[in-house]
Amino acid sequence: MPLDSAKPLLIVKPKLNYEGLSEKMPCILIIDDEISVAKMLNVALTTAGYKVDVAFSGKEGIEKYNKNHFDMVITDIKMPEFCGKKVVRYIRKSTKPYIPVVGMSGTPWELNGEFDVVLPKPFSLDTLYITIRNLSCRQFTTKSPHPNYL
Repeated sequence: MPLDSAKPLLIVKPKLNYEGLSEKMPCILIIDDEISVAKMLNVALTTAGYKVDVAFSGKEGIEKYNKNHFDMVITDIKMPEFCGKKVVRYIRKSTKPYIPVVGMSGTPWELNGEFDVVLPKPFSLDTLYITIRNLSCRQFTTKSPHPNYL
């Protein structure tokens, strides 16, 4: 097929029921050193109505986390220098209120229970939207979450 006839990526806004959530959509920090993945997640979540900020390294993600308010963090786990495990440990030790942290990994079975959810790569946008909705509805009352693996 010629390149000029290729169809662009179509991202469909999810039709999810947010009944019971506050009127504002969650503010999400995406951390991924793969620029194309971070940009795709940004477009998908922004199109779905979320407020999104993006960091392209674990260090940049922690800097943004410290300076801003986020309702959730979605981070790649394998990144150079400051990996996703260090990101979640930093957030868990923070004095800020508890927020869910979603890890993205090609090897989720190698992880321990520091993340609220680990999405095994590759995952669908529907899985991501459902994960965000489910975590947004949960009441977090502890600094020691029980992980969920999808």
